[in-house]
Order: sequence, then structure tokens, then C-alpha cells
Amino acid sequence: MIRSKKEDPKVPASVELEKISYIEDAELNKYILSAKERRFKTALWELINRDYLEEKKTKRDQDGNRSNRGQALPNKVLCQ
Repeated sequence: MIRSKKEDPKVPASVELEKISYIEDAELNKYILSAKERRFKTALWELINRDYLEEKKTKRDQDGNRSNRGQALPNKVLCQ
């Protein structure tokens, strides 16, 4: 279950689940995208974040080239 930053980690998941059960299906359906909406939203996100995607691809290519030449890759720290 995904928790927001405001939720208390001490609250049992069952209590959080009870909160969700009060949401009507019709209300949830407003937030579920159709395939067409999903493609549009993805294309828009990729257009807006083009620079980020290009930098990520360049870095991935450079890391791949280093590993192919036997050079050590920098340690990567995963943040949450």
C-alpha cells in the first residue's frame, strides 16, 4: 500500500484500507485513464521532460561504454 507523507506510520494498514473502502467506484473511475488518455499523457510527459530523458540516455550510454572497457562504474546511491 502506498502511503502519503502525511500518514502516520504507526497506523495499521487495516485502518488505512478502511479509509479507502469509503471511496465510491464512480469517484475512482474519474482517476483511471483510458488507453488513449494514457498514451497522450505519456507523450506529453516525454515532451516536457525531453532534456531529462536525453541526459539519462547519455549517462546510461557512457556507463555502458565504461563497463564494456572494464572500467569501474561509480557507486550509485538509491534514494527514496
